[in-house]
Order: sequence, then structure tokens, then C-alpha cells
Amino acid sequence: MKIRGFRIEPGEIETVLLRQDGVQEAVVVARTDSRGDDTLAAYVVARGLRAEALREILRQRLPDYLVPATIAVLPELPRLPNGKVDRKRLPEQPTAAAPTGRVPPRNEPERGLLEIWKRVLKQDRLGVTDNFFDLGGHSLLAIRLLSEIQRDLGSTLPLTAIFQAPTVEKFAQLLIDSENSDEAAVLPLQPKGRRPPLFWLHTLGGGGAGGFFRYKKLAELLSPDQPSYGIRAPREPYSELPAMAADYLRKIRKVQPSGPYRLAGYCFGGNLAFEMARQLGAGGEAVDFLGLLECVALPGRSVFARGTLDRPGLKALADISMNTFYWARDLHHQGWRASIERMRDAARRFRSKSRPLEEADADVREVLERWDYPKAFRKHAEAHWRAISRYQPAPYDGSAVLFRVRKQRLKHFDRALGWGDFLRGGVEVRIVSGKHDSIFDEPHVRELAASLQACLDKLA
Repeated sequence: MKIRGFRIEPGEIETVLLRQDGVQEAVVVARTDSRGDDTLAAYVVARGLRAEALREILRQRLPDYLVPATIAVLPELPRLPNGKVDRKRLPEQPTAAAPTGRVPPRNEPERGLLEIWKRVLKQDRLGVTDNFFDLGGHSLLAIRLLSEIQRDLGSTLPLTAIFQAPTVEKFAQLLIDSENSDEAAVLPLQPKGRRPPLFWLHTLGGGGAGGFFRYKKLAELLSPDQPSYGIRAPREPYSELPAMAADYLRKIRKVQPSGPYRLAGYCFGGNLAFEMARQLGAGGEAVDFLGLLECVALPGRSVFARGTLDRPGLKALADISMNTFYWARDLHHQGWRASIERMRDAARRFRSKSRPLEEADADVREVLERWDYPKAFRKHAEAHWRAISRYQPAPYDGSAVLFRVRKQRLKHFDRALGWGDFLRGGVEVRIVSGKHDSIFDEPHVRELAASLQACLDKLA
């Protein structure tokens, strides 16, 4: 028989299985799986052996194309009256069900990869520790998986990567390690189109390809004529935002040598995009769009560290007073325990703004640990935290569009989240649905895309 272009001798596989202690009978047949692919299925009568153990044995002794996509351990094989195996009565393609104890994704690279895993395997109930091959994956699907990872995340890992790291958890780490290099600094999120490209700036920690997965979803909802690119963080992180911005400008000029430029960023990425726009403006180059997504202006350390009450200080006090009612409401609905934990978090954030920088760094390390932040990005995240903490933005003559959610954790006295003090050309505020950490999720991402597209269409 032929499977995926390879000539298969089922007897060769059966012989390897029958050599294992505890295996009494084995038969290998060709099946068509739920995806319509021709695959191998093994049916085994064995004592004290599970399908996973048998699969690992076959992997060690046979080339990949001879390892059955699914293995079913049965109490007995169906027989014909003459004693031969009744292959027609063998169960249909044995299902490769995901384990019940699924481990959910813990960071952005894992979330992005898990979505691709589900799409390729056509299974919704997967976890980051589930083995690709145990779930019915085979070499043809592995090629498809790597193709989709390259398309969605820009990764150029070889096919052998999926055999080296067959779980989302391991593959995410492999992806992170491969991206901690200075190669491929510009990631094409959606490279097609004739409009000036929109450059997306990463969030705290650099993000890697997995971190741009959210941007890619948004980019694909924009006009097909609007190209989008992401800028990856270099191997060695910058500790000063202006230096980081200057380096990233050199990178985007390799894609677009001259303006007008279009920049956007979410959270920390918005501050980085602002500084890049400011430097472009100072150099006499045009920026016709600056998009700030859920991004608060961060003029260095808090006024409480300086001991003065200037305009930003009065705004901070106004924010605190405005939120007293909401904190009281939360106490009523959530109870003492949850409310106390929220107050502790708020106190940590307040201390990080009023304590010496080295003590604040300890706070961010604690937060990254609690978030289970990818270890490969933690050095970058701490450096970016120091960069944004030291950053004192100078005013910029241009304008920006601020996309902020309706439901804010904290009510802000300033509707423009502080940007009015730094954007002489003005701030257009657009309210979108969702929460700070869900604006890239369905259905909110579609509303965000429509609002962003409306802004870009004005420039066309």
C-alpha cells in the first residue's frame, strides 16, 4: 500500500509490535481519517501496555512515515470463522482523543500556537502538553502545521522541529529560543497591498512571533490593500526607550525608506510608537498615522516620587478620588478577600512608582513570575520596564488616535489617558468594546478593526 507517497509494508510494523513483551497480536491497516487523509491505524492486543508507550517504541525503531497515526489497544481482535482477523469488523479509525487533564496556555506564544494546533488537528479540546503525534498527527500534517506557523507567526523552523518539540509547550520554547536572535527583525503580518505599511510595535518583553499573533488577527481584518509588519526586539534589550526607538526606525526603513509612516502599538508598544513618531517628526519626516491602543502616557516616574503636585499629580489624585465609589462597589459584590487582594496589587503598583528604581525592579520580577511570563522574555521585560520608568517624553507636534475600551479597571480623570500633554496636534479618542486584555479577542477585535480601518481610510 501507499500512504502519503511512501510505500508501506504493514507486516514490517506488525513485526516490531509483536516483538514487544506483552503484545499478543497486532494488525496494521490503512484508514481515512476525519480530515480525509489516508493514514495508518494499528490495532493491538496487549497486556500492561498503553498506546502511548507503543507509539514511543515505534518511533525509536521505525522512520516517521511508518509510525501509525493512531494505535488502539483492544481486548481481542475480531475473527472470521476460519480464525483469520476480520479486518472489516475492526473499529473505524480509532479516535485520537485529547487527554482529559488539559493544561491551558500560560503565555502569548503558547496561545498562538495552540490555535494553530487546533486548526490543523481539527480538535478543540487540546492542551499545551498534548503530543501532536498522539493526537493523530503525522508527517503530512506536520508539514501543514509548520506551514501555518510560518504563515501566522513568521517562523522558519525546519520540519524536524515538530519531532524535536511535539507539544505546544516545547514548541513555544523552541520558537522563543530561535527568535532571540537579530535575524528577521521585521515580521510580515500581512505583507500584501499598495498602501503605506502599518508598523506594529511589540508589548513589554518583546513578544516574539507569538506576541504578534494578536496583531496578525487584527491586520487580517483590515483592508486587503493595507500591509502590516511587526518589529521584533533584538537579542540584547535596550534599557532606554529613545535608543530602542532609534534602532527600530532603522529597521522599518529597510521596508519603507521614506515617509509618510504609519505606526501603532498596544500598551507598552504605544509608548514606543509615540517615541518613534516623535523622532521622525524631529528629523523632518512625515507620520500620517499614530495609533495608541489601550496605552497610558507614562512620563517617567510618578509625581509622588518627585514629591510635587504638578498637573499630572493633580490628575493622579483625581483618579484616586473618582475610583473610591467603584472600589466600594467591588467590596460589596466581591467580598473582603478579593477586594483586599486587589488593594494589595494596587499598593504594589503605587510603591513601584514611589520607591527607588532598583526596588521597583523587584516588583516587576514578582509580577512576571505570577504571570508565568516566558523566561526567555523576562530579561527583555525587565529592561523595558526600566526603560519606560525612566522615560520622559518630549512633546510631539503631530497627532494620534487613542483606542481605549469602555470598561476600564480604573476610571481616569483624563479621557485621553494623559496624551493631551504630549501631542500638540491633538488626540482623537475612539471607544471600543472589550477589556484591556481582550480587545484582540472575538468579537471585540472586529469592532477594533472597523474603527482602525475608518481612520486609515481617511488617509487614502
